[in-house]
Amino acid sequence: EEMSVTTGGLNAEYGSVQGAVVNVVSKSGGNKFSGMASFYLDHESLQSDNTGKIDDMESRKVGSKIKYEPVLTLGGPIIKNKLWFFLNGSFVNEESYVPGYPYDQDDEIAPKMKRFYPYVKLTYSPTQKDKFIMSYNFYDNRNDHRYASEYMLEETTTQQTNATHTFNVRWTHLFGDNF
Repeated sequence: EEMSVTTGGLNAEYGSVQGAVVNVVSKSGGNKFSGMASFYLDHESLQSDNTGKIDDMESRKVGSKIKYEPVLTLGGPIIKNKLWFFLNGSFVNEESYVPGYPYDQDDEIAPKMKRFYPYVKLTYSPTQKDKFIMSYNFYDNRNDHRYASEYMLEETTTQQTNATHTFNVRWTHLFGDNF
């Protein structure tokens, strides 16, 4: 729904941030049902090929072997003018070549990475002055060749699996113009 990016000369509340602060307000649904579906694709056949060059590293594959991301969003009322929902789901499946990996083999391995991002948000407004928002975000990252580089053997990489659950509950109350 809203997004702001702040960089340089940040207020003290952000501590020692050296890059940028990104603030995102997600959609809350509304009194009409709405949604969106999209699909993103990147494939090695859609990229240039630098194999066959003289230099050994230049003959290595780079970029995506395949990457796709289906995305679905849906929002709307549960109780008109009182309770709304917003759902978002995204799944990224990616296989990307790391130039020179693995170090001891002529054929490249495209490490696989899978990420799943479901998001659920409920907004409840019992009065004009009160709003309750509850949201849940899940991030699941699975990487089968973590730390792959041109200097690594296949057996020196690791399997990475990490799941992050984020819950948020917020109550906003408008006390009046003078408060």
